[in-house]
Amino acid sequence: MTRQSQKTAVLVATMVFCAIILRVLGKAGLWSVPVGIVRSLIYIALYIGWGISVSKRIIQVQVRHYLLAISGLMVFWFVIRSTMYHFIEDAAISRQLWYCYYLPMLFIPLFSVFVAISLGKPANSRLPKSTRLLYLPTALCLLLVLTNDFHPSRRERYGRMITRDMNSDTIWYSDGGLSAPWRHFSLCLISAGTRRGKNICRFCC
Repeated sequence: MTRQSQKTAVLVATMVFCAIILRVLGKAGLWSVPVGIVRSLIYIALYIGWGISVSKRIIQVQVRHYLLAISGLMVFWFVIRSTMYHFIEDAAISRQLWYCYYLPMLFIPLFSVFVAISLGKPANSRLPKSTRLLYLPTALCLLLVLTNDFHPSRRERYGRMITRDMNSDTIWYSDGGLSAPWRHFSLCLISAGTRRGKNICRFCC
């Protein structure tokens, strides 16, 4: 490990440790909103730093693009989460922001599969066009979630609600099964990417 890598590792470990301390302070009720915002900023900075590191270290073009997309989605996720928890009190707006969670939840596993498929290939290689078909079910799942409020029968069936406990500043979600389709699809993508990665590692060894 080079000296620069050691400095980076120490910096990352320090930031993670500070985030943990802030989490403990927030749970104890000490400046819960300010420490929550600072903790989110720390995580966002870590993901941005990881994205910058990826852009400099990864040679394979498509892998670099997909990893940068994952980094951007994680930053988006934390921005939405921080906005919902610390700045929004209206339940309807919180619900819409919650739906936005599904964008990174669905596309991060998809891009991870693309990264796994690209492992071990030349720097300028391209994925088969058939892999683009995976965008269709992913986009469909996202569309179903984002338009959930326009599905009266589905909303009535599952009774989705978002309530806020003002005493503990906690947002409670009621999900009677609506998340099952996207969850199963995400698990399938994660499983496929993991199996592909194991096969590549076995081949390399």
